[in-house]
Amino acid sequence: MVRGRHYTEWVDDIASLKRHKAHEQCSALLYEIIDAAEQEAKDLAESPPPWYYEQLAIVLRKMRDSDAEIAILKRYVLFPHPRPNPNPQIEDRLRKAIAKRG
Repeated sequence: MVRGRHYTEWVDDIASLKRHKAHEQCSALLYEIIDAAEQEAKDLAESPPPWYYEQLAIVLRKMRDSDAEIAILKRYVLFPHPRPNPNPQIEDRLRKAIAKRG
């Protein structure tokens, strides 16, 4: 649960915050959601949904915080997934973010 709602109920709010360029609010919410999603994934022995990591990486890039963008992508990659390579697009985005940072 995040702020009294299941983390999956925040998708429209995230889209709205992004649309209104409320990047700091959006990133704070996404960090809370990722914490909740990771806990649920650990409890269920599955991978957390990558969409929230991707959205946070986008927001962090818009905030010009490449270190935080790379950190959140690494966080997904390093999560103890039950199966290897649950989302190769995240790994690709991570490689591109590292290359762009230089």
